[in-house]
Amino acid sequence: MRREEAESRRDHKQMEEHLYECIYDIQCSNAPPTEKLSALNRYKAQLMRLHAHKMEKLMLNTDMQDKLHGEEPSLFKVLKMQK
Repeated sequence: MRREEAESRRDHKQMEEHLYECIYDIQCSNAPPTEKLSALNRYKAQLMRLHAHKMEKLMLNTDMQDKLHGEEPSLFKVLKMQK
């Protein structure tokens, strides 16, 4: 169980780093601004989905009495849930 969680965290971190590297490469490229914008928006959307998926998994591990419907967790709660 712990090994699977560690692998999942590692995979998430690697994907996040890859997406940020892609964004950086796009910004440094000589492509026209319109092409850069569309590519940057695609990678931004992928990052947002990646973070939303992680938050969804965190919220599933939260007790029902600890959360309200539609509530976004605070940084304190996110860190507490990760521990």
